[in-house]
Amino acid sequence: MSREIEFRAWDKDRNEMTKVYEIQWYFGELYKVNGERNVYELMQSTGLLDKNGVEIYEGDIVDADFVGYLYITGAVEWSFNNAAFGIKNKDWYEMLNGIKSIEVIGNIYESPNLLTQKKES
Repeated sequence: MSREIEFRAWDKDRNEMTKVYEIQWYFGELYKVNGERNVYELMQSTGLLDKNGVEIYEGDIVDADFVGYLYITGAVEWSFNNAAFGIKNKDWYEMLNGIKSIEVIGNIYESPNLLTQKKES
């Protein structure tokens, strides 16, 4: 089974998110995205959709409910130790499995304040 690996990028020069159509590397370093040499942060798709059908990428901030034992808000990150995507907040790191429900509520570039806000019950 195969799937297309998708990316998006935060354009640090323009302060905006952009869909990635082309990536060029030069001696192992990111050189151009979509033909431009701006400063970018690449984010890979997890291949998962949230409860609203929104594609989940690295750098997304999500609300996640883990089958009755944990509810966290955190950022989606790649874990090299586990070779998988997970959700990290200041107190916890949890792999993206065993999830009852997940919803993208923002991303670390456009809404970093979502990681520090207290949730109201």
